Amino acid sequence: MPRSRNRNFWLDPQAQDPEIHDHVEQIQIVDSHEHLDEERVRLEGPNNLTRFFLYYTFSDVVSAGLPDMPGGTFFNHGMSGEEQWTLIRNYWPLVKHSAFCRAVTLSIRELYDIEDLRDDTILPLLEAIAKKNQPGVTEWILREKCGIECSFINCEDPGDLARRTDHPGLFLPVLGVSAFCSDKMPIDKYQRSTGVSIASLKDWTRMIDWYFERWGGHVVSLKNVCGYWRSLHFENVAESEAGAVFEKWLLRGQSATETERRMLQDFNFHYCIRRAIDYGLPVQIHTGYHSGSNYMDLNLLWLRDLCNLFRDYPSARFVLIHTGYPEGQELIALCKHYRNVFADLSWTWAIDPEAS
Repeated sequence: MPRSRNRNFWLDPQAQDPEIHDHVEQIQIVDSHEHLDEERVRLEGPNNLTRFFLYYTFSDVVSAGLPDMPGGTFFNHGMSGEEQWTLIRNYWPLVKHSAFCRAVTLSIRELYDIEDLRDDTILPLLEAIAKKNQPGVTEWILREKCGIECSFINCEDPGDLARRTDHPGLFLPVLGVSAFCSDKMPIDKYQRSTGVSIASLKDWTRMIDWYFERWGGHVVSLKNVCGYWRSLHFENVAESEAGAVFEKWLLRGQSATETERRMLQDFNFHYCIRRAIDYGLPVQIHTGYHSGSNYMDLNLLWLRDLCNLFRDYPSARFVLIHTGYPEGQELIALCKHYRNVFADLSWTWAIDPEAS
């Protein structure tokens, strides 16, 4: 989201010191969490409203009562911006003051000089987007308008754990290990991707080593987002126990209980933490609020579940991204107590500015 030049947007201007405000405007930002596309993807895509509503803002519209749309109609590649606006126009007034949507309003104001989304502003906005959607638009938005020095970029490719980029220095990759904490760990896919033949747990860890050897010197952190589907408690499972589950579940293809699957997932993450220590990489963990709508389980958000990791690996650096929102007091307590735990405010400002 661009930094605001309009002091009236967030706060009463009387409450701000102009000198402090101007100084803050000059600060370069390290953006530690993004899902941004490569510029070529942006240039090839339609000039519609998708990039303003992708992921988060649209979730607020759904929570406000937007009916289900077959096949994700709003995000269909061929949808024009005018058609998208028709679908959501009655819900925008209900959500426009939420933090997600305020970020959109500020963005269109700072980037395209459009005050708000209305029937009479949609066409001018779309024309402005098309005009700016030219080579160099990524640098213009991120560095010139937002003051972002660099962004940590997630890998969205299921065939790899990190991502090469056309924007070195601006886009910095992270090594995503969430797939090793899921209920689907297809051996064939990893054998094809790495060339490592996997017939035992030892081979499996050699496959994980392959990813660290390939990416360890290029990525800025390890990242695990499995808090979306499972608890954040990871037992330190013995290799012999994990090996038995590995052979039963992944090698022989037999059904495994949730407890057994969790044992292998836990073993994998502990192994990845140890490799992160070897490579001097911080360990980012998604904590707190879930993107999307109508499915979040608050039982998965407890930061206290991570305490055994903080104790077991004092030389690791654990970065709790999104501040565990809404468990901010737990986060503060953990950062105050553990020297290897760090708070990361990414996304929190767009969920709840006051809490951030």
